[in-house]
Amino acid sequence: MTNIALYPGTFDPITHGHLSIINKASKIFAQVIVGVSTSRQNTLLPAADRLQLVQNSCQNLPHTQCTLYDGLTATYAKKINATVILRGMRSLLDFAPEQAMVTVNKHYAPKTVTMFIIADNHLDHISSTLVKEIYAAGGDLNNLVPACVVNFLQQKRAKE
Repeated sequence: MTNIALYPGTFDPITHGHLSIINKASKIFAQVIVGVSTSRQNTLLPAADRLQLVQNSCQNLPHTQCTLYDGLTATYAKKINATVILRGMRSLLDFAPEQAMVTVNKHYAPKTVTMFIIADNHLDHISSTLVKEIYAAGGDLNNLVPACVVNFLQQKRAKE
């Protein structure tokens, strides 16, 4: 049996909460593939930039590979032989929509298990949506996202 975990997401942008999940997963699984989804429309950052920021943020994490993917997560998990789809949890509010996704994933990838990893407590308020709102308002993102994301967004703002 392979020990590959897929951690899918839009990562628009990657946050310290995401990195908490990836770091924990890298200590458990032989390989963690951070899949940056290209399926969602209307993202703040183009897919190539999101991938680059994820790669920069994960460069020191062992057993971690970052890739782009399109389409259903479960289909991609089967394609890369992932035995686990990882999902991050911040609070109980995340559970209901995630439970529905488990059912869908099981339908398309019956041999793939979905596992939840809880983000560190001090990070449970962070979401990409919150980061985008603070960015739009010109707020400080230093405690929410990696330095490479702060720098990238500052450069983006300077060009706007």
